[in-house]
Amino acid sequence: MQILLIRHGESEADLLHVHEGRADFELTAAGRQQVQAMAQQVKAKFPLDYIWASTLKRAIETASVLGSTVGCPVRFEADLMEYNNGVLAGLS
Repeated sequence: MQILLIRHGESEADLLHVHEGRADFELTAAGRQQVQAMAQQVKAKFPLDYIWASTLKRAIETASVLGSTVGCPVRFEADLMEYNNGVLAGLS
């Protein structure tokens, strides 16, 4: 069995240089391009049976693109969200 851990593409928080945590930032245009490229690589090299993803916007978009590219359903799990860094979320 192989397990792939895939991080979402670049998000708005990456450009702002702030903590993400559970702050629900979206992907940037560059992040969407990264996700497309990643999905093509995964499709070519790694057959998938399951995809699980966080319920944060950046993870939902990343996993949804991957799932549609490889033809695999996605299961969204709130327990997969990033660490709850409380008041630091969204701060520099």
